[in-house]
Parts: sequence; structure tokens; C-alpha cells
Amino acid sequence: MLRRTLSVWSWLPIFLSLAAFPTLVVAWIQEPLHYAALGDSYAAGDGAGPKLLWPSDSACGRFSKAYAYQILNSTDPAFASHWPAFVNNACGGATTHSLLWEQLHLTEHKDLITIQIGGNEADFFLVLNECIQQWHPLSTCDRELTRARNLIESTALLERFDDMLGFVKRRVADGAMVLVLGYPKFFNDKTDQCNSATFSYTNPANVLSNKLRREFNALVVMLNDVIRASAEAHGASYVDIDTAFEGHRFCERGVTEPRADNEDTWFFRETPSQGVATVEELQRGRYDRQSLLVTNSLKKFADLTRTFHPTVNGHAAIAKKIIEAVRVQMQELELLNGPTVHGG
Repeated sequence: MLRRTLSVWSWLPIFLSLAAFPTLVVAWIQEPLHYAALGDSYAAGDGAGPKLLWPSDSACGRFSKAYAYQILNSTDPAFASHWPAFVNNACGGATTHSLLWEQLHLTEHKDLITIQIGGNEADFFLVLNECIQQWHPLSTCDRELTRARNLIESTALLERFDDMLGFVKRRVADGAMVLVLGYPKFFNDKTDQCNSATFSYTNPANVLSNKLRREFNALVVMLNDVIRASAEAHGASYVDIDTAFEGHRFCERGVTEPRADNEDTWFFRETPSQGVATVEELQRGRYDRQSLLVTNSLKKFADLTRTFHPTVNGHAAIAKKIIEAVRVQMQELELLNGPTVHGG
């Protein structure tokens, strides 16, 4: 069988044409990215934009401005129009165990997988209830803080993460980028103005003291340390999203809390509506505790679970962090292997 050999001079017009259109060169060498987003309500985007109404999306509480969708709609020249396949399996309430059983399908041929999980393993919702919101107190803040610390520090949590990430790495394609996200701290714990503010629905004396804010932030840092250690042990990349929230937490300087309408705060904070005691009523003692608990339980549960989740702006900041992490990995792969030709 004869092979046709082209001389260097035969290729010259092609090289000159490509050099004249550098943007085409970028598109030509760039592989399409097949993306799967996995995780809990943070990844699902609880409250960020309009709710998606397909049955599976609605049941999992997925919203259209979650960071996964913002990545897909990015105008970044390195990523725009290069997402031929995408699946968002993130689901509110998910744990490492449910992620394995309910979210890993359709990920075998994905080039990029993002995972954000762990808040439910540490029972953050219960700690928020007892320490911050107190919409239906059942325990005490100190008890729930201690219990959450013990959960995070236990070998069982790290083992669950290791089992989950080990399985994911075996399941996905060789060379797939697996990015594991941490969580952002909720509070600026150094300011003083929150020392007289409360987010409590039932106890106006439960103020957001420096001590309380430091203790809650410390839980987030501890959980992130576990997530990072597990990611690094399994060859995944840890994405630190906490730094993106600097200056956009609760209790920032110059912000008088509670302030639900502050767009510079990148977490949801629901203001009590009619039928639920306002902060002012709580501070004056004008409320019926039993009717308040019933009203909260029936009408405000969904809004209360949304608080402390990122807003649309928060998800945009997370999307930017993920795009930066992907770009770094793509550059590292290009240095190792040379540019890859787009295969269609």
C-alpha cells in the first residue's frame, strides 16, 4: 500500500492560513468538554434564579442560575460553545452515599465532573437551626456544635468521602477532570455591629456574637479540610470557593443585620413575612411562641432551608472559580501532551 507523503512546502499555505485566524486556531485545537455536576443543594442552586420545572429537576430543587448552568452560559472564550454534553445530577439533601447511588449515572464519558457534597453529613441545617435561626429549637446550640464537630472529626466521615471519591475516580473516564468543591464561611467574624443583631425567629437574645460566628466558621473550615484531604488523596482537584466570598458574607463592615435586601451579601437571608414574628416584634416580646412554631413549620420551611445558600451572585463567583481551575488543568495537560486537535 502506497502512502502519500507531503513536503513541508505543501503544508505552508495551511500554516499561514491558521496564523491569519488565531481565534480559529484556538477552536481547532480545543476539545469539547462533556460536563457532569454532582452534589447537594449548594450544587443544585437552591433559590438561585427561577426553579427548573422538569420533574427530576423540581424534585431535586435545581435552579437555573446554579453555577453549573452559569458555566454552561459563560462567555469566556476558552469555554463558550464547547459543551456538547451536560448533565446536572445535583440534588438537595444529597450525601456521599446518595451521590453514589443516585447521581453517578451518565458520567462515564464526561471530561469534567464537579462534586460539592458534605454539608448534610455535618448536619449544618440542624446547627443553623439551634444556633442561628432557632425557628423550631429542639436541642441547644452548644450540643449541636459539639455533635457537628464530632461528626467532622470522626474517621467515618473521611472514610465515606474516600469511598465516594475512590468509586467516582474508577467510574469516570481516564483523564477526566474531577473537581471537588468546599464550602464558603457564612460570617465575617471580626466585626462588632452583629454583636447586637439576631437572626433568631424565637429568641431575640440570641445575638450573632463574635464567638458564635467564629465557632460556626470553624465548622466550615474543618469540613473543608476533610474534603481537601480526601480530594488530594484520590488525585482530584480541590477548589477553594471560600476566598471568592471575601467581603460578601453576613456581618460585613458597615452592614446592619438582619438585612435581606443587601445584594453585596451573597447568601440568602429570608425576612420573616406575615404570620411570622418580625425581628422588631421579637425584640418587643410581642409573639405567641406556640403559634409561631406552627406557622414556621407549615409555611416557612422551604424559605428557611434556602437561607445560607449562595445567591445568583454567589453562584457566579463559584462558576468563575471552577472555570479558573479548569483552565489551569487544561494548560497543564497541554504542556505535558501538546495541544490536542478538536475531533468533532
